[in-house]
Order: sequence, then C-alpha cells, then structure tokens
Amino acid sequence: MASRPSSSTDPWHWRLIVDDVGEFDLWVMPPDCVLPQGPCQGLRFGWELHLQSGPRWSLRSGQASAPELRLPGGHRGSREREEEIHEIDLSAPTEFWMGPRRVHSRRPAEGSAAMQWTFEGGLPGVAEGGCLFLPYGHSLSFGPRQSAWPVEDWKESITLAATSDGLTLACAQGVRMGLEDGDFDEAQPLREVPLDGAAHRPFWCVARPGPPVFVTLERQFEAPSAR
Repeated sequence: MASRPSSSTDPWHWRLIVDDVGEFDLWVMPPDCVLPQGPCQGLRFGWELHLQSGPRWSLRSGQASAPELRLPGGHRGSREREEEIHEIDLSAPTEFWMGPRRVHSRRPAEGSAAMQWTFEGGLPGVAEGGCLFLPYGHSLSFGPRQSAWPVEDWKESITLAATSDGLTLACAQGVRMGLEDGDFDEAQPLREVPLDGAAHRPFWCVARPGPPVFVTLERQFEAPSAR
C-alpha cells in the first residue's frame, strides 16, 4: 500500500466495491491536483462547477511521469504543449486516447460533478469499472430512479459523499459497519469513513427487501496516524 502524500491538495485513493454495481478505483479530488500513482500518474486535474453549464473538468498532459494524452483531432504531446489545458465537457460522453488505450469518459448521473473513466480493453491493476473521480463536497448515489447506477431490485439508494476528511456512506434503511471479528454492528442511517480509520472496511446496507447489499472500501494509502 502506498504512503499517503503529505500535501492537503493531493487526492485520496480508494478501491470501491458495490454489490450488483461493480468495482472502481475511487479518487476523491480537491479542485486542483496531480494523480500520484496508477496509469494516470502525473496528470494534473482541475474542475469547476459553473452555475449554468454545470461541472467541467480539465487536465494537463506532458509531465515526465504522465502517459501520453491525445484528444480526438488533437496532436501528440510535446514539450511545447506541456501546459496546454484540455477541457472535458461532461454534458456528453467523451472519448480520447491515453497512450495506446482509448478512454471513455462520462458523468455518472445528471447534475453530478463526478467523472468516470473506463479504459478500452482494461488495464492491469485498474478495477473493471475504471477510475471514478469525485470532488470534495460532492456525492454519488447507487440504486433506484435517478441514481448514478440504477439497480432494478433496490428500494433505497446508497449515497457515497466525499469530504476533505474522508467519506460518508448513507442509506435510509440503515448501514451496518464491519467489525474486526467479521460481524457487523447495529444499523445507522449514516456512517463516516475517516482517513485515519481501518484501511479495509466492509458495510452491510439495507437497500433492498432481499439480501443485504455489501459495500467495501479499501484505502490505497497509509493513514497519517500510521506513518
């Protein structure tokens, strides 16, 4: 597991696994940051939330440790183009190349500031659902109706929210947190997942009338208190 970067402007990296939905590399992002590891290492991300046009992400390529980035109709990266900013308009799905792989970019839900990247053909070490970028102060929902990932037999949504201190997981019918002995505690509607907590944390969510929905969060860095 990688050490946590010391800067407060660095993103937090988690592995998110949700029953019936999928597995993701989850990055909790400040407004401007550089990914410190993984296939997108070295790419600088920025995002803004415009009142009229909604969320807009931008990225810069050309750093020594970053993979080559080519947007459709663009040119290969060069030293003269290092600081050129490419904008990703989340009002419609976007495709571009990163090195030899085509990247499919989309906004998971209407009005959401989150962004999901999936890599054509997959990438070693990257979850099947690809990379999920979630800005501080925003949330994503899994479940019925207008959720980012609708699931047919769910009656309640599970909402994952990002803060500068960690994550929260909410479900109206209750969330049970995994204990060290493998059991789960009593259900609560909202659970906090702090950065200095356990690196591997399973949850049991009452989101449907049948079997519970299991959500697992694995922190991909060492917490400050562990250093």
